[in-house]
Amino acid sequence: MERKTQQIGFTLIEMLIVIAIVGILSAVALPIYQQYIARAQLKEGVSFGMSAQPLIEDYIHRNGSFPATGDLAALGLPVDATSSPAGAIFGSASATIATVITDGTDDLIITLQGDLRPEVQGTIITYTKTAFTVDGSGVVTNPGSWSCDVAFPTGSAAVNMDLMPDGCSL
Repeated sequence: MERKTQQIGFTLIEMLIVIAIVGILSAVALPIYQQYIARAQLKEGVSFGMSAQPLIEDYIHRNGSFPATGDLAALGLPVDATSSPAGAIFGSASATIATVITDGTDDLIITLQGDLRPEVQGTIITYTKTAFTVDGSGVVTNPGSWSCDVAFPTGSAAVNMDLMPDGCSL
C-alpha cells in the first residue's frame, strides 16, 4: 500500500510569482507616494502664507503699513524673529520667512527648507499684496489684493505642474 503525502507550503514558482507582483506594485506605488509627500510639504508653506494674510491685513488696518519681518512674530505667527533671517517651523518643514516692502507691492516670502523632498527643497512661495491706499487720517481706503507665486528650485521643472498649489502661479 502506497501512502500519498500531502504537499504542505508553496512551491518555488508560486513564491516567485508573488514576489514579482509585489515588486510591480511597489514600482508603481512608490513614485505616487513620493509625489504625495512633496505636494503635502509644499502645501504646508502655502497654508502658512494663507493663514498669515488675515493677520497682515489686520496689521495694515491698524498701522497703515505692511509689517516688517521683525513684526511677524508679534502678529501671532509661528516665526522666530530673533533668527536671521526670520524662520518658522511647521510640520516636517522649516522655512525662512521675510517681508519685502516696495512701492506699489508688498511681499511675504516663504522659502522652504529642512527635511523635505528634493523637488520641494528651496521652493520660494511669494504672496504679493498689491498697493493699498491709506488716506490722510491713516484709514485704509483700498485694501488691495493678494496673489501667490511659486518658484521651484532649478532641476525640478518636470515635476512643477504636478506640485503647483491651487490659486498660485509660476
